Amino acid sequence: MSDCFNNCFDESNCILAEFKESECALYDFLSTETPLKVIETEPGLLSFVAIKTTLPNDTCPVSFNMITLTFIDPNGEHHAWKNDNTEGFEFAVCQDNWKRFDRPNGISVCMKRVSLEPPANKTLAMAACQGIGASIIGAETREEVYWMADQSFDHSNPSNSWLDGERECDEICNKTYSNELTTGNILLPITITQEIRASPNKTHCVTVVGMKSLTAVNCTSYESPGVMCGYKLF
Repeated sequence: MSDCFNNCFDESNCILAEFKESECALYDFLSTETPLKVIETEPGLLSFVAIKTTLPNDTCPVSFNMITLTFIDPNGEHHAWKNDNTEGFEFAVCQDNWKRFDRPNGISVCMKRVSLEPPANKTLAMAACQGIGASIIGAETREEVYWMADQSFDHSNPSNSWLDGERECDEICNKTYSNELTTGNILLPITITQEIRASPNKTHCVTVVGMKSLTAVNCTSYESPGVMCGYKLF
């Protein structure tokens, strides 16, 4: 069993080793686009699992529920396991060219900017996400906005992209989303364009621009050269 675990430790892409009935199985993090789940089994099954992780300052957590498992890949990227305290641990990586974000509400999502050529309205943008098995996604943190803005700046001119979310403003502004990927209220201010100010329609949609800001635009007539798509990792 020790040879099995040591082999995983020595292989840079190995995240987990399983030893059962004298058989050793090693799991490569590049093949975990489908979540890998580790749960506790009956002792009589004699199934042993070793998870490769990095603990802060070489310390041991005070309890099982306090364990935070993080795998650092050969490129230095950190990939956190999900610990739900009762069901065990889950691990997965995003598909190639997708970026993972761990959201304040406890879910992890994968994001990617999809170019729209020619620039398209929001309805077509949402369809573009659905066409690749994803959904349009909004922003929940400043980190996400900055990454989205950089992606928009690098791939188009003008540098903006559709995001999920509509704001209906009267005396106060209420925000709604088209799916459950985005639920929070981003704290960044939203630029109100002159077109929106002059419009009698109090409902407007949101884009992210390369200047690392959010902008309100007309939900039906505006056309953007890109859209932010996402899917739930776990």
